[in-house]
Amino acid sequence: MIQSKNYALKELKADNKMLFQDLNSIEDPEICAYVQAKKARILQKRNEQQNQQAWTSSTSFGKIFNYLMDPESNFQSIKFLIYVMLCF
Repeated sequence: MIQSKNYALKELKADNKMLFQDLNSIEDPEICAYVQAKKARILQKRNEQQNQQAWTSSTSFGKIFNYLMDPESNFQSIKFLIYVMLCF
């Protein structure tokens, strides 16, 4: 759990660094194109994550799903039972 949060934080920092990169300061056109494409992918990923979070947090199913996916919860057998019930 802590390792995944550390990885997510490192990824966020790397993405932010890439987003704040000034394209005008890059002289090599290939590197500039790469950075520009990378920025577009980061923004698309963040937009998708934001849309998913908005949907899951605003619906009853989303609230149940978020609870079931919470790694801090110790109710594994109950989670599994509810998951099976929701799938069928």
